[in-house]
Parts: sequence; C-alpha cells; structure tokens
Amino acid sequence: MSPVHPQVASPSERRWFRFSLLAVLILFVVAYLPFFERVSHQDDIYYVYVEGGRLAAGANPYARVLASDMRHNDKYATYLPGTYLAAAWLRQAGFVSFKDWLTAWRWALLGLTLATAAAFFRVLGPEQRWLALFVATFWLFNRWTLEVVRIAHIDVPALLAVIAALALLPRRSRIAGLLLGVSLAIKHIAVLLVPLFLIWAWQRRRRWRDMLEQGVWIALLPALLTLPFLLWDAEALLRTLLFPMTRLPAQTVGAASLDASLGLIGLPAKLPMLLLFAGVYGLAWRGLVNRWAAAFLIFAVFTGYNSVLFPQYMVWPLTLLPLLWAAADPTDSSA
Repeated sequence: MSPVHPQVASPSERRWFRFSLLAVLILFVVAYLPFFERVSHQDDIYYVYVEGGRLAAGANPYARVLASDMRHNDKYATYLPGTYLAAAWLRQAGFVSFKDWLTAWRWALLGLTLATAAAFFRVLGPEQRWLALFVATFWLFNRWTLEVVRIAHIDVPALLAVIAALALLPRRSRIAGLLLGVSLAIKHIAVLLVPLFLIWAWQRRRRWRDMLEQGVWIALLPALLTLPFLLWDAEALLRTLLFPMTRLPAQTVGAASLDASLGLIGLPAKLPMLLLFAGVYGLAWRGLVNRWAAAFLIFAVFTGYNSVLFPQYMVWPLTLLPLLWAAADPTDSSA
C-alpha cells in the first residue's frame, strides 16, 4: 500500500488547509466542553480518583482484591501503579473533591486528545496532510473517541504513548521501549504489543542481546513503579494482575464474546483469543505485516474476543486503523 505523493501545495491550498485544521480544532473544543460535568460515580474514572485517594492516605489500592473470588468485579484497582500514583499526586496537589480533581484531569485530557490527533500528521507526514486531516477529524468525532472523552478515561494517554512508540521504533528503539512502558504504566492493554517489540528487536540484527535490551527498556518504568507495591503486598498485586484472565464474561455493548456464547470461563475461555494473538505474532515474525498493521490486528483481536468489552476498548483498534497508510511497504515489519 503506497502512500500518495501530491504536488507541492499552492499558497491558496495551504490557506485552505490551515483554515480547515483550525475549524476542526475549534469544533472539537466546543464539543468537548459540555462533557466536563458528565461523569457519574459509576464510571471507572471515579474509582481511579477513589484509589488515588486511598494511596494518598497511605492505603494499598490493590488490597481490596484479596477479598475477591477472582470472578466478579467490584471496581478493583486493576491498572499498574502509574495511574493511581498520578491520581494520588493530583489529590495531594490540592484537587481534593472529585469535581475539582475531574476538572484538572479534563483539561489534561483535552490536551492529550488533541496531541493524539496531531500524531496522525506526524506519522502520515506532510505529503499526506489532507489524509491526516481527514483521519484526525474522523478520530476526534467518532462515537468511541467521544465516549472515552465523555467518561474521561485513561485510554487516550496510553494510546498516545503507543503511537509514539511505534513511530519511533525503527530509529529510536530504546525510546520506543520506554514509551511502550509508559503506556503499560497507565493501562496494561499495551502488554499485548510486547511480543511484537521483541520480535522486531530480533529481526533488526538477529541477536538475542537486542531482544533482551528491548525488553529491559520496556519493563524499566513499569518495574520501577510496581516494585514498591510488590514489596508492600505481593499477593494483592499478583492477584490484581491475574484478575483480567479469570473474571467472568460480561456483555457491556450488547454483543456476547465467543467464550460467553460457549459458556466458558477462566483461562480456557481465553484460548481462542490467545491463539489469534499467536497468529498475529507469527505474521510479524515472518515479516508479512508492518508494525502498524500488526498493532491494529492485536487490538482488533482483543476487542473481538476478550471476555469483557467496554466501549473505551473500541478506540484502540480504531486509532491504529488509519495508520495502516503510514508505511510504503506493507511487508516492512519494523526496521
């Protein structure tokens, strides 16, 4: 799939492009502002605020999972510590009430959402600026991004770190690894990309040392943030990390997963998804898909087969889909 290389833009075309870009940005900000108060105490971001408060008060946010049957979810703290540390920092910075805390987070989320839209221009390049503008417009206003914006969840910064990691991977593999680690520290969905990064590290020079080094850079930040909690209460942390694999299926968007349809629970329910993940890793190993396509397929499998599907999950493959145009050669796996 080769990118389009248009002729050099005329001054008139450049003016129209700047006007169109400004109009999209203004419209999004206008559409975003009414969402400021539209979060209930049932939304996940409220429980991030609650767990951040527990942590700020000296309590372990992961301890509640010890009373769990590992099947039913009671809004347990299931993210790595980066999210809760940031939430606790906001509480300690003076944003004590949920309303004030959420307002501060909303402004940060607005900037991060616009930065994600800007990333499309960076990845697609100036030759495809009109395509990037279309993609950014589509991404900003589609129902799944708007839902993430409405519930003020943490997917946007985690996704932005993934896009940056994938963009930098061919030239700055260490920084790319660190950025993938940033995404993991915010929300663990990006762990599904770790085998891909290790595969691509091996493919660059066929050295095990490169794979190990890439793994170290990816794990560095999550490990540094997680180690204190591991020492604090190892059982609570480990059970928290295992919980997504053992929880019961749940229909949250009106479509049952395969394991729910077959009545499977626990680890056996994850086998179809795990096999498809292995298939994507195999395609990447053989160099049959570029890095954008491989990441898209991983998140498409996750949203299509995971036992639990929340609306915010849909934004992960949707964000990667337009970036399939980013590589001139579809068999350019990573280098």
